[in-house]
Amino acid sequence: MAKTGSKTIICGIPFNVIERDSFEDDCIMGECDIIQSSLFVYKKMPKETKDATLVHEWIHAVLQHSGIKHKEILVSVLANELYREGFRVRVQ
Repeated sequence: MAKTGSKTIICGIPFNVIERDSFEDDCIMGECDIIQSSLFVYKKMPKETKDATLVHEWIHAVLQHSGIKHKEILVSVLANELYREGFRVRVQ
């Protein structure tokens, strides 16, 4: 997991990868904001959990930029399996 200030490319668009100290809801581990072109992850999680959460948020961004309506369960299943198979979001 990269530090705040890192970027990744999603659908040809640079996205900021930002670690947050907290979210409004304590159950949230990450968030995708395609308007701000940013992916957010909870700073205090272990590295593996941050990486898995980043895959989850990356999928949200890909689907949203593609205009595909989706449910959270679809994103969770895809993210879990992609992460299990070794997929990681490239951040610079």
